[in-house]
Amino acid sequence: MFRIGAALLLAAGLLVVVQLVRQSQQQPAGLSLSVESPASGGMVSNPVRFAFKVGGARLGAPEQGLDHLHISLDGGPEVGVYQDAFSAPLPAGQHTVVAELADALHDSLGVSARVTFTVTEPAR
Repeated sequence: MFRIGAALLLAAGLLVVVQLVRQSQQQPAGLSLSVESPASGGMVSNPVRFAFKVGGARLGAPEQGLDHLHISLDGGPEVGVYQDAFSAPLPAGQHTVVAELADALHDSLGVSARVTFTVTEPAR
């Protein structure tokens, strides 16, 4: 009877530890991410300048143990970006960019940002 009780107590303790680890991963402390450019609802011309504001993380190459951004345009595949700004030509029309902060192992840090904007002229 004692062994069963001890085993249950140990299992409950491990469950609590696992839950605490999951909560700490889901609720990042001190991390922030916003899209500074283009502005949400804004109209921009080509090439489109993308700028991100990152708080509580250092961007750089994952091979150096640094965090980076996963960027998706219009629901397309994610692309890794290691700096907080870049420019790219886009087709005219409305677009949505989603940025997510990721660690060196490409796991999400639980912080993301999204903006929808309109490109007013065709890409050259």
